[in-house]
Amino acid sequence: MAQEDDQTSGAAIEWTAREYIHYAKDSYWYVVAGIISLVVIAYCIVTKSVLSFIVFALLIALSYAAIHQKPRYVRIGLYPHGIAVGDDFVKYIDLGSFWVVYDPPAVKVLHLRRKGGFLTDMTIQLEAQNPTEVRSFLLAYVPEEKNSPHEAMTDRLMRWLKF
Repeated sequence: MAQEDDQTSGAAIEWTAREYIHYAKDSYWYVVAGIISLVVIAYCIVTKSVLSFIVFALLIALSYAAIHQKPRYVRIGLYPHGIAVGDDFVKYIDLGSFWVVYDPPAVKVLHLRRKGGFLTDMTIQLEAQNPTEVRSFLLAYVPEEKNSPHEAMTDRLMRWLKF
């Protein structure tokens, strides 16, 4: 506990942001999603693919639950030894790179790429935080990614689909 207090004392930059952006969905969105779901399930039934039916039924149920879950607000802090996101703390030595994607009003995010391992990319919403200030601070600790200064195609697709 004392070591954690040392790592998170003296924050240079702090803000509160949502875990992710939650998009409002109109009735048209639900109709299209329902039709696609029914077509996929009907295909599984017609082809008598029990495993596919189970997988898609679970995927549809999980997607439905996920789109109705509201994001939590988390506290983000940039400290001399690392970054705190809610209860998680990532040391700078564990980060390979970072980049900021700023295209308001839709996209205002900080991307962190951890070294090695599984699920290495982390996305942090900047919301009202000054992106230039965040970038300038992080440059002293983590290399900036030069090849990915843009939004990933999957992020664009998820925003377009309102997920």
